[in-house]
Formats: sequence, structure tokens, C-alpha cells
Amino acid sequence: MGGMSDYDVIVVGGGPSGAVCARLTAEKGARVLLLDKASFPREKPSRDLCLAGKSRSLMEEMGIISRLESKPHAKVRGIRFTSPGGKIFSQRLPRVESGETHGWGIKSTFLDNILFEHASKTCEFREKTHVVGLLKEGDRVVGVRIADLSTKETKEIRSRIVVGADGISSTVAQQLNANDVVPEHSLSCVRGYYENVQGLTDEAEVHFLSNGTRAQLWITPLENNTCNVGLSVQLADAQKNNIHVPTLFEKILASEPFAARFKDAKLVGNSEMWSHSLASHSRTRAFPGAVLLGSAAGLGESFSGDGLGNHLLSGKLAAETITNALEKNDVSYAMLHEYETILNAHLENDISSAKQLHTLASFAPALDFTFAQAAQKPALRAHLTRAWLNEPKFPSNETVSTTAFLKLLFA
Repeated sequence: MGGMSDYDVIVVGGGPSGAVCARLTAEKGARVLLLDKASFPREKPSRDLCLAGKSRSLMEEMGIISRLESKPHAKVRGIRFTSPGGKIFSQRLPRVESGETHGWGIKSTFLDNILFEHASKTCEFREKTHVVGLLKEGDRVVGVRIADLSTKETKEIRSRIVVGADGISSTVAQQLNANDVVPEHSLSCVRGYYENVQGLTDEAEVHFLSNGTRAQLWITPLENNTCNVGLSVQLADAQKNNIHVPTLFEKILASEPFAARFKDAKLVGNSEMWSHSLASHSRTRAFPGAVLLGSAAGLGESFSGDGLGNHLLSGKLAAETITNALEKNDVSYAMLHEYETILNAHLENDISSAKQLHTLASFAPALDFTFAQAAQKPALRAHLTRAWLNEPKFPSNETVSTTAFLKLLFA
């Protein structure tokens, strides 16, 4: 099987999940080809937030913290939460085992390029290359069909394993019939870069809104008094209430309490709109000869952003399973399903925490009460913040137990 293939692994998509998987797999000796239809560095819409929690621990593990520090960024040392009724609490970021306690407000362009460069040092890569289809033998994926976006030439490349990390509209997922969008488990988002917004601090802001929809406004500080400002709305609510998310976004920024802060603000460039599917929707992410990662696998996070932590984690876990599969010369579903099993075990607590927050967010008075209590109770503040951050060492009994949450709420 190995002799018939051009590569051991083809990774489709050079974003965070694909780059991590390509790097870690190549480090173990696999012949890896990394493909992306874009050219790096690239722009893409996101919340541009690299906080503590899963993201930080995984980037420390990969040894790229110093590269992050060298790029333009803002230090983010806390989070400020606001309920629909204006109840506010702030929490400084949890301590980490090494270094200063902070996250980064850094544009995804910088972060993606750091990860892509990190991967490209260990494997072959081709930019401006679009995967237009999969090669199969029976039900097993054995390679990809590509189109060179510069020359328009098409060709087939064979591999023992194909990794789909090509985003929300993943061609690989579509070819595997695994790209279903469930509105109740998807978010519609819009964001813009602004300068001269009043009241920026070293805290990222999360404002839960009450307008008949489950929506959040975020403000992430970036370098040089700029910030990423955006809105996420559950797709089911947007469809049910016929909401045009960019219009709602503009309306919110023109209304108090935000109007005063944005009266002298300037939009830099254009606002961008995108959507992502949440990890709370159970779906197949492993197939004979193929796995899905990141947004292609529907691994968005409900509250803490696009799902950077989940994306990085999926790249790491997939690399471990792929390395094992190559060593055993077994790329069957039974072998690659191990990635899916381990990933689901990691996601279980995150999803349970998100459900707690979703329950609160769907009933504004409950969120008002909870945030008012959190302002007075350090343990409750820490619980809510760790749940929002998807802390990797969050105790499982504290994460999933509604009883534990209620004890903190009413202690």
C-alpha cells in the first residue's frame, strides 16, 4: 500500500488544525504534503483572540509562544462579562504554570502564518492549490484530485491517509457526506476591525444581549488601540426571526451602551461575515483512509470563539492516531476511529459547560441574576470564566455538575 502512494499523508488546509497535524505527523517521519488554496499570510474572519486555556497550553507544547510575542498584539489579562440587564463581572485570567499570566489579542493572520511556517519546515507544502475531489478505492480514501489555481492544471495525488482541515465549507467533508449544518448547533458571525473605540482595557469583553435571540457581542483588544468587534447569533434564531446579522450588528453599535464608545470609532477595512458549526453537534469525523479536523469537523466553540482550542487539539490528536495507523500499516475506519473516540472524550466536559451557559443565556433574568452573584462571589466568577475558556485542567466534576454550579450560585 505504501509503495502505491505519493505520500503517507495529505493534509488539506493550512489553518491551525491542519498545520498542527502536518507538523506533528511529519516530525514522526511521515511523508506529508500540506495543501492550501490560499497563499500565506492570509486574511480570514475570526475573533482574533488567543487566550489562556486549551489554546495557550497547546501552543506552549509546540514551542511557539515566543513567536506569538514577536508579532503585533495586545496583552489580554482578563475578561469582562455583561448580562442583558447590564450586570457586570470581571475575572483575571487563571494562572499558568510558566510565564506571565495573560493571553493575546492577535490577528488571525499572524497566528495562522506562525503555525503554517512551523508546519512547512517539516513537510512539503503547496499554496494556491484547490482540492476538487477525493480518490477512492471502494469506500477507502486513497488520495485527492487537485487544481493548481495559478496554472489551472489538474492532477491526482495518492496518499495513505487524507486529512480534511479545509474549513467550514470543506470539500473533503462534502465528498465524505459529512458537512451537514444544523442551525441549532451553528453560529452566524460578523466582525470588523475598529480604531479609537473608547474604554478599551487589558480585558476582552463579552456582552450577552437580549433582543429575542441568543447573541453575544465581543470586543477583543488588539495592537495600537485597535480592536476586533463582532457579533455571534445562533443560526436557528437568525433564521427563525429573519435576522440579517450585519444589520443587527450595526444597530447594536449605534445603540447604548455602545453608541457612546463608538461615536469617534473608525472601521478599518470592511466587516466580514462567516459561520461555524459547533462541537455540540455529534458527527462522524473518521472514515476509512481519512479524518476531519477543525472547522471541517464542526469543532466550533459556543462561547469562547471560533474554536481555536478545539482546532489545535484536533490536529494534535489526529497526528497521534495517524502516526499509530501508519506504523501498523492500517488505515481502516476501526483504526482511525480512535481519533474520534479520544476527541469526543476531550470535548465531553466542554460541551456540558457550554450547555450550562446556553441554558442561562436563553433566559435573560437568570443571566442577570447569575452575573450579579458572580460580581460578589470569587468562586462563581472563576467557574464561569474557566467554563468560557474551556480550561484544559477544569475538574470534570465541577464542569459537568449542575449541582456544583448551583452550590456556587447560592452559596
